[in-house]
Amino acid sequence: MLCGHVLSSVQIAKYLRITLTDDLSWSSHVHSIHSRANFTLGFLRRNLQRCPAKLKETAYITLVHSTLEYAASIWDPHLANDCDLLEKLQWRSVRFVKGDYRTTSSVSQMLHDLGWCDLKDRRRDLRLALLYKIVTGHVASNPDQIGLVAADNRTRANHR
Repeated sequence: MLCGHVLSSVQIAKYLRITLTDDLSWSSHVHSIHSRANFTLGFLRRNLQRCPAKLKETAYITLVHSTLEYAASIWDPHLANDCDLLEKLQWRSVRFVKGDYRTTSSVSQMLHDLGWCDLKDRRRDLRLALLYKIVTGHVASNPDQIGLVAADNRTRANHR
């Protein structure tokens, strides 16, 4: 009950575009964002087919990549098939941006040429940045509640 109202039990609920499940699995959320990002990538491929690579890259980062990274520090998947699903979408995106669909072309090399990181590495960096912000008090969270000790925020100039 909440404020005198009986709450019903659900298996899946969306909150701030994040899919939460009763078993605390992120697979349904990963499939949801994959579907949304894949739909958007298809739209871009149909409409920006003959555009310059820089425009394709900007459109990808703005519309697809932002979907794949929204709140990723919270829902970062640990299952290999969930991670692979998202990485394969980025590989298709790289081929779209570069305009190179040959099977002999290296997607890793194209990623490197564009200066893009693997999504897995980007999610790790986002998690570490969030942890740093929690520990240093830049996020409205109590580090003691999650087993962290707050850092000393003094600089060398303030040590006396």
